Amino acid sequence: MNILHVVPYYAPAFEFGGPIQSSLRIANALQAANDNLAVLSTDVSGSNRLPSGWDKEQNVPIFRVKNAIHTVAREYKMFLPLIKPRTILENLSLEDFDIVHMQEYRNMLNVAVMQACQDAEVPYVLSPRGTLPQEHGRTALTKGFDAVLGDRLLDNATMCMALTRNEREQLKEFGVPDEKIRIVPNAVPEVDPPEDPEGFLNEHNIPRDSQRVLFLSRLHPVKGLDRAIKAIANLSDEHDLHLVIVGPEETLEVQALVDKHDASEFVTYCGPLYGSSKSDAYAASHMYALPSRMEGFPNTILEAMSFGLPIIASNACNVTDVIQGECGFVSTTQDELEIALARLAQDHDLRKRMGSRSRALAREKFSTDRIVTLTRDAYEAAAGKAS
Repeated sequence: MNILHVVPYYAPAFEFGGPIQSSLRIANALQAANDNLAVLSTDVSGSNRLPSGWDKEQNVPIFRVKNAIHTVAREYKMFLPLIKPRTILENLSLEDFDIVHMQEYRNMLNVAVMQACQDAEVPYVLSPRGTLPQEHGRTALTKGFDAVLGDRLLDNATMCMALTRNEREQLKEFGVPDEKIRIVPNAVPEVDPPEDPEGFLNEHNIPRDSQRVLFLSRLHPVKGLDRAIKAIANLSDEHDLHLVIVGPEETLEVQALVDKHDASEFVTYCGPLYGSSKSDAYAASHMYALPSRMEGFPNTILEAMSFGLPIIASNACNVTDVIQGECGFVSTTQDELEIALARLAQDHDLRKRMGSRSRALAREKFSTDRIVTLTRDAYEAAAGKAS
């Protein structure tokens, strides 16, 4: 198939989080399986703009359009691409594509592409990737987008791809009929093998006799690090838990949170880690916690599962149907978070069983091969409906 992915930010703008990594991984896998892919994105990156126009040096060719206000897009994820539907038709030969796959919901790049698809009579599918809730951003702006443009964007999609059952229900609340929705979750990210977990503990002076809870994420208030630190501070005297924090600081000061909860004895901040160093952090931990306030379907949870860690996630992580009772616990309150941590700390056999199930589920349900098959099946079904 000839496939166009539409993403408002793309490699190397990895600082925007999980969706870009998921898109890149599936695009590369489809390309390797002899599908022909291209990507339409903006020039937004973490610091300087990327060059606009075609970048055909990548494995998957990328056409980047200039975004109106770089700082606004970078800081608030509000994208205003300077492109018209006619330009998309002409520069990408849109009529040559069998399917267009838009990723994320509220951005004006999707609106321009929607019109171009209608002009070229090319079907498109839409993956919200956790961006449907109206509190996902500024409520007045999101409600305005939904009222003026969002309904058209969803109505004109041949198919919508939900990450989870919860996101399918959200799509239905937005008026998308159930028969027009397919669930296609993220795949387990490819990670380097660990090299020296023991050395990781030594390097960061993490106590070996503790039960180590890993929090690995972008360090943004929405991720719930304050909840994790508070839980560890409340539990560590009794259960000897130690929180290991990994990730780049954004609008969050880790030390200020640690000091607020008087938790310096029970917390180690390692900074951002990559490659085998990140894998060492997973391998040296006993459980993974992400009490986030808002998520799509976190890649870090899938990474942690692939390392055989039991998971403690908030209900906002949208993984209840994946982990609850199988490989971890879902919390809706601070008390439930602390109860889950304490239970895993007390019951080593339960922790071992849930960890083993985590690893098995990662292999069975979230392998790249399986997710690529689900994705291609969705593309073929959507293209068939439109023909």
